[in-house]
Amino acid sequence: MSAFIVEKSCIDRAVSLWMTDSQGRTPNHGARFSCEDADELGRKMMWLNVRAVDHRYRTNEGADWETYIDGYSYPLKHVPRIEALKALQCVIYQCSEGEEFEATNTYKEMRRMERLALQHIVDQLPEYQAAAWG
Repeated sequence: MSAFIVEKSCIDRAVSLWMTDSQGRTPNHGARFSCEDADELGRKMMWLNVRAVDHRYRTNEGADWETYIDGYSYPLKHVPRIEALKALQCVIYQCSEGEEFEATNTYKEMRRMERLALQHIVDQLPEYQAAAWG
C-alpha cells in the first residue's frame, strides 16, 4: 500500500459528515457538533495521516506539518453526503499505516461515522424505502 498526505479539501469534506446537513439532519444521531469540534477533529485526522505517511516512508517530517495542521479550520459549507463519505473513506485508508492507528480514538471515531453515514445514506434510498420488511 502507498500512503499520501490528503489535501485539506478532502479533510473538509470528511469532517462535514459530523455537521448537520441543510435540513438539520446528521448521521451522528442528532448529536450537535460545534465548529470548534470540527476544527479539532480535522487536526486529529491530519495528524493521524501525517503519522501514517511518516511510518510508511520513515520520513520523520511530522514537525514540518505542525504549523499547517495546527492552523486547520473547518470551513462551514454544504457537502453532499456521498462526497463526504467517499472523502472519509479516503482519509481512513491513508491513515491505515503503522501498528497503533486502529487503537486511536480518532480512527475509531472515523470508522464509527463511516458506519453511521453508510446507514444514513442507504436508509434514504428509494429502493431501500420500497423494499419489503421481514
